[in-house]
Amino acid sequence: MPAGRRSRRRNRESAMTKILLRGAHSGDRLGLVEIDVEAGFGGPPLHTHELRDEGFYVLQGEVTIQAAERVVTTEPGASVFASRETPHTFANHSGKGARMLIAFTPAGFERALAGEMTREDIPALILRRAEPRIGG
Repeated sequence: MPAGRRSRRRNRESAMTKILLRGAHSGDRLGLVEIDVEAGFGGPPLHTHELRDEGFYVLQGEVTIQAAERVVTTEPGASVFASRETPHTFANHSGKGARMLIAFTPAGFERALAGEMTREDIPALILRRAEPRIGG
């Protein structure tokens, strides 16, 4: 897909994802997605990536993001960074939808969020999972 075209797909966690930049267009250095986070979305389990850094930038609404021990409820314009091997997750506990950008370096995980990988392929991108989710 050319770099300027966007794909939009509902992922397994019931959030709508648009791939804005694929690894194939950045020399596998950066992946960038825009994600619509539905009201009440509990988020993925707390997890780490062995080889990936992940950055979150809130565009609209309120998203609660955890990186290591830090848990923040963000507003538009806020950003949170989780370096590799840092436990992280996000959730939308508000009554309204939210949108955010998620950047991955190196690229690759954008394919998982867009539902382009099988469940069997995804564990290779995640180092470990640790419950509970934020607020749960």
